[in-house]
Amino acid sequence: MRPLSACDDARLAQVRVLATDVDDTLTEHGAFTGQAIAALERARAAGLSVVAVTGRPLGFVEVAMRWLPFDAAVGENGGGWFAREGRALRAYLVDEDMPRVDAARARALAVGRAAAPEVPVPDDGWARRVDVAFDVGEARVASTHERVALRDALQGAGFHTVTSSIHLHAAHAPYDKATGLVAVLRDGLQLPASVCDDALVYVGDSDNDAAAFAAVGLSVGVANLDAAAVRVRPAFVTEAARGAGVAELVDRLLSARRRAS
Repeated sequence: MRPLSACDDARLAQVRVLATDVDDTLTEHGAFTGQAIAALERARAAGLSVVAVTGRPLGFVEVAMRWLPFDAAVGENGGGWFAREGRALRAYLVDEDMPRVDAARARALAVGRAAAPEVPVPDDGWARRVDVAFDVGEARVASTHERVALRDALQGAGFHTVTSSIHLHAAHAPYDKATGLVAVLRDGLQLPASVCDDALVYVGDSDNDAAAFAAVGLSVGVANLDAAAVRVRPAFVTEAARGAGVAELVDRLLSARRRAS
């Protein structure tokens, strides 16, 4: 990873879409920071589209879309998305066969609880639609042994897993942040696939961002990213952590656009 300051202004000036993780990228101690929200508002005011891509529940994502400066948002690590349509929201689920999804979620929950009974489900579990999450770092920090036992048991039972800075997620289908991001850009914002190569930047902090880091032409990690825990590292990293790092990225994007105009 190279410092964001090493990124060429000409490359930054091409960006038209800012896609961002949420937890520990826009938030600190579980709450959005004013610096992060102000940065997203500056980005939108300058004409950039802002897309949130999170492991948080789709129920939370719908509320965030109504109250925060996002043009679109992906939830549950690619399990579904919302996009603005005038004053309304358009919603999409990867799998709408809810009886089958609910049965898979119940089985994942049973497998996880048997493998790591001391690891709780997070408080946001009631708002989830397609995946199951286990709290490995938000209200309670799970041990390495618990994380490995949980992951191995779920994968052994046929579930796809991914871990963020706070949660370990299990899903019945192999969706991820990259496929969710591509889908919402194409079907939600009606943008061409080439956006990912030359006009999009993705910023995040943890291993569930790895697929998105790999899928875009310009990837950035905030300074609190644990490089040793991420399978695919971003190309650049900010000097500042969390919301301040996102503000640093937005300032670079906007200054590059001004110099190019």
